[in-house]
Amino acid sequence: MPLFLLSKSQLAQIPSPLQRVATLAADPSTSPERVSEALYTLNSACLTDTRGAPRLAVTLLPLIHGILDPKRLPLDYDDAASGSAAFVRSTALCAYRAIILLNQYSEEDLTAAMPSLWPRIWRWIQLMDNQNYFNSLSPLSTFSRPPLFELIRAALAIGFSGEATGHLVHSTDDVGLFIARTWADMVSDWEQGRFSAKDYPCQLTLHTLSRFFVGSNKAGRFRERLEELCDGLGGAEHFGRLVMRTVSLLVQNIDRLQGPRASALAKAGVKREVLVKGLSDTLVFISRTHWRNPRPSEYRSFWQDLAHVGFIRFIVDLTRTLAGYDEGSFMTIALAACLHHLLCFTELGDRYLHDALKAGLLVALRSALWLYPANDPDFYNHNMELPFLFRNICVSMHQYASVRAIAAALPEALDFHKENLWEFKLLSDAPKKSWINMILLAQERVEILKQFRQSEFVACSNVECHVLQTKKKELKCCARCRRAFYCSKECQTTAWKSHGHRIVCKNWKHFPSRNRNTQFLFFTLLQDYIKHTPALLLQKLAYIYHTGHTNFCILFRYEGGRCTRTVVPAKDYKGEIEQHSSLEGDNKSETHVMHLTERGTKFALALRCSTLAVREALCSIAREIPEGTDVLKLESTCPMLFQQVKELAKVEVVQTYEGDANMSRFE
Repeated sequence: MPLFLLSKSQLAQIPSPLQRVATLAADPSTSPERVSEALYTLNSACLTDTRGAPRLAVTLLPLIHGILDPKRLPLDYDDAASGSAAFVRSTALCAYRAIILLNQYSEEDLTAAMPSLWPRIWRWIQLMDNQNYFNSLSPLSTFSRPPLFELIRAALAIGFSGEATGHLVHSTDDVGLFIARTWADMVSDWEQGRFSAKDYPCQLTLHTLSRFFVGSNKAGRFRERLEELCDGLGGAEHFGRLVMRTVSLLVQNIDRLQGPRASALAKAGVKREVLVKGLSDTLVFISRTHWRNPRPSEYRSFWQDLAHVGFIRFIVDLTRTLAGYDEGSFMTIALAACLHHLLCFTELGDRYLHDALKAGLLVALRSALWLYPANDPDFYNHNMELPFLFRNICVSMHQYASVRAIAAALPEALDFHKENLWEFKLLSDAPKKSWINMILLAQERVEILKQFRQSEFVACSNVECHVLQTKKKELKCCARCRRAFYCSKECQTTAWKSHGHRIVCKNWKHFPSRNRNTQFLFFTLLQDYIKHTPALLLQKLAYIYHTGHTNFCILFRYEGGRCTRTVVPAKDYKGEIEQHSSLEGDNKSETHVMHLTERGTKFALALRCSTLAVREALCSIAREIPEGTDVLKLESTCPMLFQQVKELAKVEVVQTYEGDANMSRFE
């Protein structure tokens, strides 16, 4: 007797009006079309009598086992000439309706049934997916993804509770493909208004996605499942677009719940907490590609693809939107996830950070810091990475593009504060200090930017040239574009033939200056050197006093965007100095070493100044200092000698920086 026949005792447990239908479905001689109709009737009965549905569905378990028997899978469904397409579809429809009967099971019954049923269920789902049967919204009359997706969600929920079923799902190949297609279909249907108000797909899809990736992470298959998900959607860029569509729908409906239609939506069963939970689930599972991941670099291309479809601006705008909502734990998590996404983008590189700054990153952070904590003081418990985000912004402030974007956003970011800039009662200490440090540094660099734009100093536009900072009048301007400057005809010819100025010249508006960042960096260094010349002269004097020689260099160490200046032995940076051809046997230049700590970059520079005369004067002063004197406190111990140092600072004339061909790597 076939496995799917029901015993008399099992038939007796079925309500009388449905016994004949169940008998028809269990009869091996019944055609697939009639079995399908019988299962449709049984499903309809379960939907009508929700209280008795679990018991009825459990009673039909032998029938479900038999219908899902892999031996019933057609072997020739790909053969169009076989004429079996109608039979295959009818058989698959029987399996589909048998599967969705399992949605009526209680968690306990499903836990017991799934280990033996899941391999069969998945074989039939693959058949339906391969044959593109999922093309209708009706869950009973024909094929539809959502009921099958609901069953996967239930299986994942069991595994999430510590049972084995969830792990069984995660160990199944191509589950991510099916989830991705279901997600895309449901969002499309939602956008076209095909779902009723109480059937928002976020109630089903987003929660399932979150659990799916949590379980995949525990099973060590997160990367594999993410690739499946992206493949099912056509790539990471399509994945990013779908995320933006999903989040936009959720935010749109959250806004409606706060508007004039709120009561009507509430009566229809729309719950704000469900929408917000879907929003947080969506944002959090993306963060798992980076959050506490031991090798976040593996997902670099994934985040780059997201950036290519406008995800940076989208997240910046979303951060500003979420910061204005009411309190709630899930909303807090969603906002923290947004800030984490921004952190990921700022760590991709300068280009992505510049895009975020242009999109309004500073204003978004201001909104998150000052609007949201007023409603949720525990906000920082969910996001401990704000200082890292501020640090990344500070680190980029030696870049011309970053400071230019900050200069455009800074007025709006500061205009928000009606009171004193430092009176932030709602902020905890760490974010408050990080924000203040960032704003102070930004204000300093914006002032330098203004001076830079008004400066008469430029660099030779030939990247191989040593002249990186000199007076504009000493260079010749390109007659065509009027934006490239060269110190000689040879440099102009080299740039035209070898470095692409032939292309850039006629379309200059599309190509910013290749060495503008270098120009701005050196201008910043020069201003810093001039500002701190007296203190640096004291350090030089102390070095000469203690060592008896002038073989030193000045180390400019950039850390967290801030620069510290130290006189150090030249031998400590012998490698960097030897790479600079202009420093070989040069007594007319002072050696500077630039160290960008976070980037791990070091290079030497030659500062053209009155080096020889100044060093001789410092050596003369050093010989007059009494033994045992703290040179750095010379102002209090030897006022007259200190006055000589101050006068020396007025004598020193800074002319220009010289780099070498190795500096082109800084671009």
